[in-house]
Amino acid sequence: MISFSKISSFNLKRHLKRVHDNQYSKIENHINSYNKKDISQNIKSSSSEKKQSILNFSQKTYEPTKTEGDNAIIDYVIETLVPLSTVDNPSFVKMIKTFSPSAKVMCRQTLIAKIGLRYDKMMDNIIEMLSGVSYVCTTADCWSGFRRSFLGVTAHWIDTKSLQRKSAALALRRVQGKHTFDVLAKMIIDIHKSFKIQNKVIKTITDNGRNFVKAFRMFEDKSSEIDDDFQFVDIDDILNNRAESFDYLPQHSRCACHNLNLVATVDAEKALGDRSFQIVSQSLFQKCQSLWNKQNMSTNMADEIIRKLGKYLICPNSTRWNSYYESMVLLDKMLDEKQKDLDELCDNHGLIRFNSQELKFIKEYSQVMEPMKKALKIEGELHMDMGFLSPTIFKLISKLNELSDLEFCQPLVKSLISGINKRFPNIYNDDNIIAAIVHPAFKLNWEWIKDPKNMELKARLINFLRKQIPDGKIATTSSREPCNDLEDFFGFHEIDYHENNILDRYFLNNDSKITIFEQFHELKNIYIKYNTPLPSSAPVERLFSIAKQVLGEKRGCLLDSNLENLLLLKANKRL
Repeated sequence: MISFSKISSFNLKRHLKRVHDNQYSKIENHINSYNKKDISQNIKSSSSEKKQSILNFSQKTYEPTKTEGDNAIIDYVIETLVPLSTVDNPSFVKMIKTFSPSAKVMCRQTLIAKIGLRYDKMMDNIIEMLSGVSYVCTTADCWSGFRRSFLGVTAHWIDTKSLQRKSAALALRRVQGKHTFDVLAKMIIDIHKSFKIQNKVIKTITDNGRNFVKAFRMFEDKSSEIDDDFQFVDIDDILNNRAESFDYLPQHSRCACHNLNLVATVDAEKALGDRSFQIVSQSLFQKCQSLWNKQNMSTNMADEIIRKLGKYLICPNSTRWNSYYESMVLLDKMLDEKQKDLDELCDNHGLIRFNSQELKFIKEYSQVMEPMKKALKIEGELHMDMGFLSPTIFKLISKLNELSDLEFCQPLVKSLISGINKRFPNIYNDDNIIAAIVHPAFKLNWEWIKDPKNMELKARLINFLRKQIPDGKIATTSSREPCNDLEDFFGFHEIDYHENNILDRYFLNNDSKITIFEQFHELKNIYIKYNTPLPSSAPVERLFSIAKQVLGEKRGCLLDSNLENLLLLKANKRL
C-alpha cells in the first residue's frame, strides 16, 4: 500500500523514481493497467460531491432607496451650508450618479419643499416636547444681515427626569420697518403663542437694547403688583392706535454677560479720569499697538516673533474685551520669560521698549481683570443656571475689593466695582437668592448669605421654602474644603445650620451634584422653577453666529422662510 499526503507540495512521481527506484516499475505498470474510464468517472463523481462555489462579482450591490438618497442630500445641504441650487449643478448630479447610477437627483424646488416638510416636523416635535414642561425661559435679540433685520428667539428648560438643561431655537422672524418696542413685543408674544408656551415662560433674557427694555416695561405682566380693585391700563399712544389687543410679556432680565462686558469696557474707561493711570495706560497702549501693527503688517517681523518668542502676540479684537486682557497676559508672560528677545525685537524694528512702570502696569491690569474674565466665563456657559448669578457677582466684587496694594490700577478697581453696582441693582432679589439657595452648588455655602447683615432676608426666604415642602425647622455645623476650581473661586469652606428635616438635611449634605435631588425629590420642582432662567442671552447670540454662515455671500438672496428653515434645522440638529 502506498500512502501520501494530498496537501504535500512535492511531486509524487519524481519522489518514487528518486527514492523507490526498485519499486517504481511495478507501480507504473499497476497505474497503467488501471481503467482510465473508471478514473474519469471517479473524478467526475467526486467533483460533483465537492464543488467549489464561484463568487459572482458581477452581482448588483445595494443601492439606497429614493427616500434615503433624498434625506442624505438634505442633510448635506443643511450641514455644509452650500447653496440650494447645488442639486441642479451638473457636477453634483454626476457625483451622485457615480455612486448610484440609477439615482434621480431632486431639483431645487423639490429640495426646498422637502426642507419645509422636515422643518414642520421639527416644529411639531418641539411643541410636543414643550407641552410636557412646566417652566420655560426664552432669550431674544435682533440681528441684521444683507440689508434685512430679524428677531431670534431660543427656548430653554430643565428636563424633569434627568434634570439636564434642554434648549431649542424657536424662530428667526423678519422684522419689517423700525425695531420699535411695540413691534418687538408683539412678535415675541406671537412666537410664544405659536409654541403654546405663553403661560409657561417665566423669564425672557435680552441685552440692554432700549427697544427691548421698553417693550418689557410697557407689556410685562404686572398683575401680581396691582391691587385687585384696579385694572392695569396702558395709556400709551401706540396702544390707542392699535386694533389688536396685546397679551402680556413674561418677566424680563438683562443679560449678565452683556452687563459684564459693559463694565469691562465702558465703565473701565472711567479710570482714565485718574491722571497717573491715564499717563501710564495710554503710553503702554501706544507701544503695544505699534507692536501689534508691526506684526500684522510685516511678514519679516511676524517670522522673527515666531523664531524668538515661539508664538504670535495676541492682537485685541474690538468686539471682545477679554481679547485685550488675554493680549496683556501673554505679553506679561513674554516679558517675564523672554524680555531680552522682546527688547531686541523692538530695537531691530524701531519700536520703543517697555519701561519699568509699564511692566508693572501690565501685571496689575492682568491681576485686576482676571476675576472679570472668570466671572464672564461662568455666566456665559450655555448650560449655566440662574442660581449662579448672585454668588458670582458677589464673589467678583469681593475679589476686586481684596486688590488694595496696587500702584497704578486702583482707579480701575474702583471703576469696575462702581460699574457692577450700577448695572446689577437688583442682583440680590428674592428669585435670584432662592435660585442659589436651592442649587446644589451653593445652598447656604456662599459668603453673602452667611453675612449677619442678611440674616433677616435669609430667614424669610428659608421660611418661604419651608412652606413649599413638608415639615421644617433650622440646622448644625459642617465643613469641607473646596474640591475644584469653581468651588475655589467661590471660596466654599464652611456651612452653618441647626437641626434636622428635609430642607436642613439638604443644606447639610455635601453633595454638590444635580443627582442629589434623587434623594431630596421634594425640592426638585423648586430647583427647576427658580433655575430654569438663564443668566445670559448668549444662546441667541450663538444662533446668530450660525445665521451669518447660512446667509452668506452665496446665499444672500434666500427667502426669509427658507433662511429660517435652514437655520433652525441646523441649530436643532441634536433634538
